[in-house]
Formats: sequence, C-alpha cells, structure tokens
Amino acid sequence: MLFEKVILAGLSDFATSKNLLAKEQFRFRKEHSTNHQLLTVVDIISHGFNINKSIGVGFLEVAKAFDRVWHRGLIFKLIKLTFSSYLVNLLTCYLEEHTFHVAMHEECSTVLPILAGVPQGSMVEPFLCSIFTNDTPKDEKKTDLTLYANDVAVNSQSFSEKEAAKNLEASLCKISGWSSDWRMNLNTSKTTATLFTESRLKSIHRSASMERRYSGKAAAHT
Repeated sequence: MLFEKVILAGLSDFATSKNLLAKEQFRFRKEHSTNHQLLTVVDIISHGFNINKSIGVGFLEVAKAFDRVWHRGLIFKLIKLTFSSYLVNLLTCYLEEHTFHVAMHEECSTVLPILAGVPQGSMVEPFLCSIFTNDTPKDEKKTDLTLYANDVAVNSQSFSEKEAAKNLEASLCKISGWSSDWRMNLNTSKTTATLFTESRLKSIHRSASMERRYSGKAAAHT
C-alpha cells in the first residue's frame, strides 16, 4: 500500500506539474469530475441548438479496461509523455512483479508474467488507465471529445444532419482503430450514437450507415 502511494504521488504530481493529461480528460485533473464531463457534453449540445446546428453524439466504453491495459504499451506512453526514468522504472518493477500460474489436482503450471492489466483495487489503477487512454484520437476541426478514464464521449456539430452523422462516424471508426492498435476492446453493448436536432431526437442506426465492426463484432449504434 505504501509503495502504491509513492508511485501514485510521483505520477500524479509529475503529470500535474507538466500538464500531461489531455484537456479532454476529466479524471485526475483538479476541479474535474464525471459530472463536469456530462455537463460539458450538455453544454456543447445546448450551444449547437442555439445556432441551429444538428449534433451527433457517440458514447463509448473500453471493455474491461483495467484488465486490458497492455504493460509495454503503457510504459511506451509514459516515456513518450516524458515521465522521469525513475518513475518509469519504478512502475515497470511494480507491474513485472505480478505473475500467474494454473493449479489443478495439486499440479502447478509454469509461472508466467502478466502482460496486461493493472492490479484490481490498487491505488494506481484508475490513474494508469487514464494515462493509457490519454491519447484517444480526435479531430479538433470536426469533433469534440471528452474522457473519463475508460469512458469516451464524442460529438460532431453541423448545420447538416448528414454531415454531423458522417463526421461522428469517422471519429468512431478512428477510435475503434486506435483501440485495436493498443489491444483494447470497445464494449459494443454500451456503444451508442444519437443525433440531436431542435425538431427531434433520434438514434442513428443502420440505415444511417452508422453500423461498424468494433473488435470483430457488428455494432449498430442505437
């Protein structure tokens, strides 16, 4: 527990001092919370209404995110974010000390290293997940993005409903590719996309060409 406190304090202080967490990240940033993320999305939609725009909003969740954090990928991202070698080495040792084996009928398999996942219930678990999803791709010219650890909200605004849906679809596809590259899976059952307009509220569905394959499965945004 003390070791985890040391690691978390070092990582958090360094990230804060260097402003390393993306401005879209609402976890582990001062005066930010899940409520602020939700209010930001609502504010974006309200602003779009005020200027007669249609707003497409997609909500995604990385499935079993804490179990899927790829260790080598995480270390790579920490180095890329310029975390000190001391902190990187400390975290590497912390992750590498966890192993597993299978026992059956008093027989045990070879002990192997755990290559993915952060220790469940540990103090560093949420922060490491936030770092791992910190580089979720975005197109600042066409979409807005908000993050809360493994929860992602994407929205696109346009005076054209088709354009709003098209830009949102492109962003969702980009995030799907990113999650695959970093060995993460999107939770298809919690992936939704909705088009907000002044005149009506409707789900974006297959007929709007919003069906895409996430992690090998067909996911219709409804």
